[in-house]
Amino acid sequence: MPQWRRLASLLASEVRHTEVLQAAASTNLGARKAELAQLARDTVLAYYRDADTDPCQEMAELCCTLLLNLHEWDVFAELERQQRGPVGFLELSKVLSAVCKDVCLNKFTRSIAQELWDLVLSMFTTNFSGHKRGASGAVKDTAQRDANALSRNTFHSFVQQLKDNLALTILLSCLAKLYNILKEDSSVELCLEHAQLWPTVVTSPSSLCKATLTDVFQSTLQHCLAVNNSHAGWVKLLADFCYAQGHHSAALKHYLTSVLMSSDYFSQTPPRTLVDDTMYRKMAHCCTKLQCHTQAALLCQLMEEPDYGAAFKSLNERQCQDSCDSLYAHVWDVVLLEFLVNLHTRRGEVESRQKALRCLGQLELNPNNNQEIQREAANVRRAQFLRVLAKQYL
Repeated sequence: MPQWRRLASLLASEVRHTEVLQAAASTNLGARKAELAQLARDTVLAYYRDADTDPCQEMAELCCTLLLNLHEWDVFAELERQQRGPVGFLELSKVLSAVCKDVCLNKFTRSIAQELWDLVLSMFTTNFSGHKRGASGAVKDTAQRDANALSRNTFHSFVQQLKDNLALTILLSCLAKLYNILKEDSSVELCLEHAQLWPTVVTSPSSLCKATLTDVFQSTLQHCLAVNNSHAGWVKLLADFCYAQGHHSAALKHYLTSVLMSSDYFSQTPPRTLVDDTMYRKMAHCCTKLQCHTQAALLCQLMEEPDYGAAFKSLNERQCQDSCDSLYAHVWDVVLLEFLVNLHTRRGEVESRQKALRCLGQLELNPNNNQEIQREAANVRRAQFLRVLAKQYL
């Protein structure tokens, strides 16, 4: 080939590489979406069918994630998994694209998700030695097993190039499920989407590195929020993670943020699929840990079935770091108000008793009112209370 042709080919490759880099960094491709998708498709097919031909590995990997970001999942079905070399972008893209397509079709096929699960699981398997013995006693090299394992660096590079909400949500869901299994504590479980995709147990949890999993999950979640910091589900997942780590102030902050995002600054009722009793219970526990017992008690009334036992226990606490009776105006549950009146009467706290009585005497809290009036009174007080918390913690 003449030198000028090689130079022209090199320049054309660089132009294509630049276009793909720009597309990967852009959030809106507009009219060029189809053109760039075709370019990425051709590049991936050319590279992985014959690795000795034109596009470089960096270009091919970039195109893999670009195709995932563009929801071009079918191209990966045309490619066979590579038999040589370590697990890379192609293998990750292939299994992840299959799960994305399956979820979009509302099938949630566990056998399809199992391939992604196994690949992610391989990243956390610890090898205590480089060799193992077979049934005959002969030493066997584990190099082949290691070659089929996903490296942490590969996964990190792959995730950093992903921008698609669905693909990132599925990866987060997979990691969160594995985190819950290894944590073995239902009280600090992470809330995850598409939980039905994943197994409920792993065969040998002792062979998995929990510290590595925690680091990978945290870095993946940080990237997700850098891509889209207004995703209420991801913010709630961050809150759950902080809660599991014992960072109660940070957890409460992120829980409030997720409620704020999903309720138009507390003016609407947030969806129960996102904000449920478990979340309110965790928020109340955070307040208890922060010695804000009145806030914890008031959060108990937000539950579908108010947790009166926890609320009464919190209200009985004498050492309190919140504004106590100034929060009574935000109570709409008559049972709590009656308990407060009785509590302050027994303690001889006249002023606090009078505040509770004034709140109890408000016409809109009369139990004989129709459901609409009672619901509106609760909604107004709920919004006011959550805004008070937001002002303090956000």
